Amino acid sequence: MVDFFILFLINLFFYFYFKPIVSILNCYDYPNKIRKIHKKKIAKVGGFLIIVNIIIFYLISFNSTTFLKEEFFFTVGCILFFLLGFFDDKLDINANLKFFFQIIFLLLLFIVNNNFSINNIYIGFLDKQILLGQFSLIFTILCCLLFINAFNMLDGINISAGIYATFLLVFLYLHQNNILYIILITSLFFFLIKNCQNKLFLGNNGSYLLGFSLSYFIIDLNGIKVISVEEIFLALIIPGLDMLRLYLQRIYNRKNPFKADLNHLHHILLKKFSYNEAIIFLLLILCVPIFLNYLFEDSKKIYLIIFVIFSYCNLIIYLLKKK
Repeated sequence: MVDFFILFLINLFFYFYFKPIVSILNCYDYPNKIRKIHKKKIAKVGGFLIIVNIIIFYLISFNSTTFLKEEFFFTVGCILFFLLGFFDDKLDINANLKFFFQIIFLLLLFIVNNNFSINNIYIGFLDKQILLGQFSLIFTILCCLLFINAFNMLDGINISAGIYATFLLVFLYLHQNNILYIILITSLFFFLIKNCQNKLFLGNNGSYLLGFSLSYFIIDLNGIKVISVEEIFLALIIPGLDMLRLYLQRIYNRKNPFKADLNHLHHILLKKFSYNEAIIFLLLILCVPIFLNYLFEDSKKIYLIIFVIFSYCNLIIYLLKKK
């Protein structure tokens, strides 16, 4: 409770002293006529507030003698992904180089932290558990890379990534009573206020940090309790499907699959609907599958997955054809 109160005050400090903090960080998103539709420069350091919360939370834990080796390596991983995104926001790092750094960071974390691995997966509709064995390293890094980049692609319209991350943290908290999830939800609340005011963007620093953190939390949950692959898949399905569509489309058009464009789901929605309608529609698409998780037994969730995939494909076809 004391931890939460201290961090709440820190979030309040960020809120009231927002301008001097972002001026020191000096990382802004400037409008252009290609991909950025805002009319003035906006700070893109949303990840700064989140990383500060994580670091201070674990410093407090360290002082209370409950700090563990795994928590130290998790914090280091968060810092690495935040810095990668921060320098990318400032310098526009080559897409292939960013992908290389992500692989290196995840590989190092896998080596130094034995708990950062997916050793088995439980398939609910088959009621079968599969041990990954020697494929654990490849599978873990692949899953993290996919989610981190899928989450990054999601961040293109105000509040979408922040709300989705909040719902995922609630989903995780219902499975695992971890105070860090509540603290991160609180920091996202303060971020979302500034984001709604069009004063603060998450930036790559925030999207990489949240993407890594959420993937780490899901891996940690999978190691603590039996959770079906269908349940995890449903929670992550829409960003994953949209990333797959974008990668295939870019490869088909002989473009770099990691190079940003204007074909994301939120871009398509913005072309067809008003800004507020697009936000509401996107949030429903992202969050409804997480809610539906609790209405179906594990053995029946495969049908829900098929339905969501079918609905997404039809939605994309409809939106692309809609005049």
